[in-house]
Amino acid sequence: MPDFIKPLYDLDVVEGKEAVLKCKVAGLPYPTITWFHNGKRIDSTEDRKMTQFRDIHSLVIRSVCHAHGGVYKSVISNKIGKATCYSHLYVTDMLPDPPEGAPQVEAITGKTVTLSWRKPRRLDPSIKAGSLMYAIQQQALGSIQWTIIASSLKETSYTISTLSKGVRYTFRVLTITSKAFSKPSAATEPLQLLDRGPYLQEAPVITDKPDVVFVMENQSVTITVTLNHVNAAVIWKKKGAVLSSKPGLYEMAMPDDDQHTLTLLKVKRSDEGPMTCVASNKHGNDACNFTNDVLLAESSHYTFVYDDNECSLVVLNTCLEDSGVYTCMARNLAGSVTCKAELTVHAAKRKEHPMDDEQTILRKMCRMTEHYEIHKEIGR
Repeated sequence: MPDFIKPLYDLDVVEGKEAVLKCKVAGLPYPTITWFHNGKRIDSTEDRKMTQFRDIHSLVIRSVCHAHGGVYKSVISNKIGKATCYSHLYVTDMLPDPPEGAPQVEAITGKTVTLSWRKPRRLDPSIKAGSLMYAIQQQALGSIQWTIIASSLKETSYTISTLSKGVRYTFRVLTITSKAFSKPSAATEPLQLLDRGPYLQEAPVITDKPDVVFVMENQSVTITVTLNHVNAAVIWKKKGAVLSSKPGLYEMAMPDDDQHTLTLLKVKRSDEGPMTCVASNKHGNDACNFTNDVLLAESSHYTFVYDDNECSLVVLNTCLEDSGVYTCMARNLAGSVTCKAELTVHAAKRKEHPMDDEQTILRKMCRMTEHYEIHKEIGR
């Protein structure tokens, strides 16, 4: 009777890798072998080749895909009888490596924790580096559960703002592809938000603020105001109008117990000008003013010209919107110096023609025959 000395066994293979199903047979007369996949007989092909070395029969799949997964059956037979064995091939997605080492703690405040991490040390050639994303897990000390708090992150840093005071946390990071998650990285040491004690029962005082904020057009900028340690409501105003959080325009946040921020997500020329921050509570209020100045970048409208120690700004095709005060700042490690100039653009004036008097109009209306004898003039 034919028999399997070593039958097939189940395999778990990552997509794109090679899979080899092997069995060792015996029997007199020597048996023939037939292979089946999910109940259907299969033949030897380039991508799924059947081989034999002495008594060992192999089915070699060079590059496994999900279609290759399932139940494989090997049937051996001779004129005495037959025998059968089975194998289950499991195809899993390519798993990326986790970020190298534990995440680094970049900053801790009374409201947020900022983490950064390194990319995976090794990346399989089948995974495109540009497709990598990351997810952050947190675990509260004393709990056995890890919770994903942020995912689909393209950058290797993130600020967490959903933590509770008095609770200690650990964090770890996973690498993500479009199909799979990596194993988690090593975890951070336990940490917690800073606790500066209860708020003072007094009026707010703005202790730190910018006087002038320089920003680049079409870029984002964050303006930070610091208060004394009090609980206060903060509003932001632009040219007297109260601002509110709007997706794509403004974001307001509180990154620390005593700090309030306004982020302009895409600065426009219309954002230029005075702004006000007002902090208030039941004990009183305080306010500060500052100015947004838009940094110019070279474009088809603006050109910078440098000639030794002279620097010039050339405004091409000026329009009325170009009017205003321009500031030039020179800066190095020793300090900075500024100067200002005002540009006034006037609307183009049309050339006015003087009004003709009545005699002039009549003269222009006269026919040529009133002044010349046409036939005599032609004959001259």
